[in-house]
Amino acid sequence: MNSYDGSRLDALATSLWELCKYAAVEEWNARAKEEANVIDGALTEVIEAMKSSAEQVQSLSQELDRAKFQFGSQSLLKRLFSSHTVEKEIWDQIYSIDQHAITLQVQRTELLQKSSALTDLIRFAAEFAPTTPEQKEMLTKKLRHEKTEISVRKREASLAMSSIRQEARKQGADAGKTGLFGPDALIQVGQGQYYDSSLAARQRRAIRHAKEGALAPFESTKAELERKLGAIENRLLWIEKFE
Repeated sequence: MNSYDGSRLDALATSLWELCKYAAVEEWNARAKEEANVIDGALTEVIEAMKSSAEQVQSLSQELDRAKFQFGSQSLLKRLFSSHTVEKEIWDQIYSIDQHAITLQVQRTELLQKSSALTDLIRFAAEFAPTTPEQKEMLTKKLRHEKTEISVRKREASLAMSSIRQEARKQGADAGKTGLFGPDALIQVGQGQYYDSSLAARQRRAIRHAKEGALAPFESTKAELERKLGAIENRLLWIEKFE
């Protein structure tokens, strides 16, 4: 059984981004389908080998049971002077097959991952690789529209974050103000108001914690939007090369 050469898939992925001719897209699709058949063939071989290993283990397990029974059926005297050589040999065979089965399982997982990655590449090419000038124009308009929409959402997230930070600064400026005079509130900051340094420290910690909690979802959203904008920009640059 021949193992699949993963560099073939890497080369196919690289060549996709190097496309710049309409006619080359169809050629790439043909290569991708051929590669999918190669992966499917390798996966079928691995699955068949796994089935064969399981059948061998089952057969050897039955043989081991018979060997144990035969050994146990001997008289006590014979058992004392007999060895478990037969059982050990069978155990060694089972162990060897089990180790090979683990290797096959790893290969199966890797092939499934490669198959999924290739499927994603084929879908991406079908969605974004233009085969005509008209398709190129349509894709460009669609992506620019998406870029505009995402940019608007990013600005909204940025404005919300600015508002949260501004409110936190305002609250921080008022931290520590109290109408009670005491050991930690000796500085008068207004009519009937004093500055309590201990209270200020507690309030600022609470304000900072609340600010970070409020910002967190917007930061995640903004990062995701920036990732999408980067992906769209890369796709636009790629599509614009086609002729």
